[in-house]
Amino acid sequence: WPVPVGSATTDRPGSGSSERTGPAVFSLLFADDANWVFTARTESTVLLDGDVSDQRVVVDPKNLVPGKSMVPPARFGRLARFYESRADFGDGIRKSDGPPEPFPLPPEVPGDEAVLTYEYLGALQPYGMLVPDAYGNGDEPWPLILYLHGLNNFYYEPFGVLPNLEEQMTQHGYLFAGLLGRGDLSYRGPGELDVLEVLADIRSRYNVDPDRIYLMGHSMGSIGTHNVSTRNPDLFAAVSPSQIAASIELMPNLRHIPYQLVAGQLDFLDEFAEGSQAGYDAMSALGYDATFYRYLDKTHEASATYDALPNTMALFNRSRRVTRPAEIIYRRLPGDDHPDLGLVHDGAYAIDRMRFADASRPQQVMLRSFAIPHQPLLSQQALRTNNQLVDEGGPSGRTNALKSVTEPMYGPMEVVWNELRLSLQNVASLQLDAAQLSLTGERDLAVQVATDANLVLRFIELAGSGPRTLVRNGSVDGALEIRQGVVEISLEAGETLLELRLGATE
Repeated sequence: WPVPVGSATTDRPGSGSSERTGPAVFSLLFADDANWVFTARTESTVLLDGDVSDQRVVVDPKNLVPGKSMVPPARFGRLARFYESRADFGDGIRKSDGPPEPFPLPPEVPGDEAVLTYEYLGALQPYGMLVPDAYGNGDEPWPLILYLHGLNNFYYEPFGVLPNLEEQMTQHGYLFAGLLGRGDLSYRGPGELDVLEVLADIRSRYNVDPDRIYLMGHSMGSIGTHNVSTRNPDLFAAVSPSQIAASIELMPNLRHIPYQLVAGQLDFLDEFAEGSQAGYDAMSALGYDATFYRYLDKTHEASATYDALPNTMALFNRSRRVTRPAEIIYRRLPGDDHPDLGLVHDGAYAIDRMRFADASRPQQVMLRSFAIPHQPLLSQQALRTNNQLVDEGGPSGRTNALKSVTEPMYGPMEVVWNELRLSLQNVASLQLDAAQLSLTGERDLAVQVATDANLVLRFIELAGSGPRTLVRNGSVDGALEIRQGVVEISLEAGETLLELRLGATE
């Protein structure tokens, strides 16, 4: 929109010339979208109308002094937000034929020409927020739900397919965000980065309870919910994917994340719910906290997410993040990292810096710290109720479903002592945070290791200093120093009992 000829007035801009228009204006510093508008339509409308008089802020010059800051008024309701990503692939949108991996095509559609996918390239990325009025000044931490949209949709998807969203968030007291994921990337690579960066941006601006962050999504967003949560399990308190399961080989990572999956019996994209069934079955076989709703009269439709929303909120309400688990499983796939984006999935919780012994094969770390009070998970003894016919009474009227539930069972509380047990597959080196595992070097420490590859094992934050005696399988190996809380030990493949005994080697 070009600035018109003439002099500017109090309610109309002008070029200052009676002959020439001013430069074209495409952005207004103080343009403010209404709460229910998620695009730049407000801004573009006033530019096209030629009247920008309402898009202004009155500034008192006495406030323009060094060191003075002003807090903007709080905004509530539906808000459009932007953040600057560390990844910038240039301007515009990249379009391509075919669905993103692993999104399935309908069986009757030949070839990849059926789907055109979009990737949003620039550093400036949008997301939608819902902030209930009760949030106020954010004096108390609030829980947060992140929602991932489906294929060929946008970050405002949940505000259209979940008609009672505001009511639910207000009733239960949640912040809510709809994410773009940079388009149709199944929330992998730049798409996963978007989720993590949006989360960081929200936490920098709102008082978010770090132990109550939840992830959900529909269709491709369900794939994304699996992709992101299995690779970053220590971030979330619970997840609720809807219609399509993914990353099944990484589901052992969800040991401490309650899981609710929703599917439609008539969904041809989901192999008539068999794809989702496989995801639930994987969680159930592990004995994890899992629930599966298989709606009998639904296809690949968002009403499944809508009808399940009260159950989803009940799940989120009861779930809190486990921050220092005694039992950890973390699996990692070859070629799964994007170091150029800062995405290196080399650990979670107390596990870090996992290195492949063979870069062509998956790797896994299983550990159990007996220094943390806990009841061990008994996978085979989980209580399983399968295919119970229920009607949750949802608003669509097609809510009859087969409900399957796996309730974890646990053994008796373990006696606490200073010992760690490790089982490793394809791991060449590994770093563990001893403080998070409640292990200490101020007492004798035992570490049982079973590994199929030569290993460099490194502990950080290990309390104590000075000389220790390292014992391998009952034989004195020599002196060992704890320096600034760090100890590093090399092991050969096989089973080894390490002991860090107090005192120097005799």
